[in-house]
Amino acid sequence: MSHFCIKRVCIKRVCIKLASIALGCSLLVAAGCSSLSTEVPHAFDLSGDWVIAGSEPDAEVGHPARAGHSDRGGRHGREANVGFDPATLPMIDARAMVIEQDATSMGIAYQNGTYRDVSWGERDFRLAEVAAGWDGPDLVIETEGRSYDMVERYRLGTDGNLRLEIRLDPARGDQINVVHVYRRRVVAE
Repeated sequence: MSHFCIKRVCIKRVCIKLASIALGCSLLVAAGCSSLSTEVPHAFDLSGDWVIAGSEPDAEVGHPARAGHSDRGGRHGREANVGFDPATLPMIDARAMVIEQDATSMGIAYQNGTYRDVSWGERDFRLAEVAAGWDGPDLVIETEGRSYDMVERYRLGTDGNLRLEIRLDPARGDQINVVHVYRRRVVAE
């Protein structure tokens, strides 16, 4: 009989340990999956008036490259059947933008009149969850929405140019990959 009690105590201890591990894991998940830093790296300032490098402000920009089918489920369809209009995301075809940045956020005014505010950290909006921060020297904005996931990566080059890489993964349709290189336009005062 005492042998049975010892087994019961051992089983109870194992169950308590497993429950503790499960609780710890769930707290890590609840704390957020993003590993992005909210500390702005020294000398990383995107404030300014940006235009596509090597072009005039009114020059046409090529269409985004499409690569592979989405692995997010749903039907794979044609461009018109992605579940939303990619044209509603101004960063995809932005030829010019004005950025204002401070220690906690940045605002982006696109040439089509759309304005976007991005705060560092994680935000839960009605239609999407957004995480913004730094992965090494790059500013990364991760958007997980109902109809698409998107990762934007902003990198300042040693030449002063801004490289913007965008991966858009719609729930239906093909993944869209875009790379823009911008130069800071000098505005005469």
